[in-house]
Amino acid sequence: MGTFHLLALEDNIEYQDVLRDMLAQYPGADCLNVDIISSIATLEALIASGDHIDVFLCDISLGDGKPTGIDLVRRHFPAGSGTQVVYISGHIEYCTPVYETEHAYFLLKPIKQADFNAAIDKALKNLQGTDYTPVAIQHGGAVTMLNPAEIEYIESDRRKVRLYAAPGEVLETYATLGQMIDMLPDDFVQCHKSYIVNMAHISELRTASVLLRSGVEVPVSQRQRKVIRDLFYRYVGLNAQ
Repeated sequence: MGTFHLLALEDNIEYQDVLRDMLAQYPGADCLNVDIISSIATLEALIASGDHIDVFLCDISLGDGKPTGIDLVRRHFPAGSGTQVVYISGHIEYCTPVYETEHAYFLLKPIKQADFNAAIDKALKNLQGTDYTPVAIQHGGAVTMLNPAEIEYIESDRRKVRLYAAPGEVLETYATLGQMIDMLPDDFVQCHKSYIVNMAHISELRTASVLLRSGVEVPVSQRQRKVIRDLFYRYVGLNAQ
């Protein structure tokens, strides 16, 4: 593991000290080059200088009349930028608006060290996408080695399954959903008797479905609704409530 630049934007000076303590206690602290700043102007000056930010730890509410952390992420770290965003807030009402942007985790103040560690672990895991072991998919007489992170969802159709990968690739192979779950990482959950979804691609939980960032809506069975909600909340860091 190399060294990653973590930049934290927190306008509350006292909470900056909390973050420093948590970062010092993080088990992988040696792999982090940490900067903690208090102003949007400093953030924008760093970006303008070409400073690369691997992990952006950002408070959401930054003062009356100022852009929110969500605004800043939308402006400076859009989907595909490579920067892993971890939101921090004392306001639970932000847990839905954060899904307007791509992010790794949402931490609710007061933050527990275990949740903080999980958030940084997730961000670093995302940066090291090669941690996923590629899966071999046989289809049409060929074998494709596919990175699980690229798979959005899987659909069962009798004795076959179709894997929908980003961007727009579809692979069909003979298998069951049970076999697919066994070969994929824990990010994948069966949400319906005919569907598996990759939680990393979910942008919104709905009553009877999940909406993916690609705009695709995947059904969730009534039996699985609470299971999927609990698993997804844990996945994005909302289990602290």
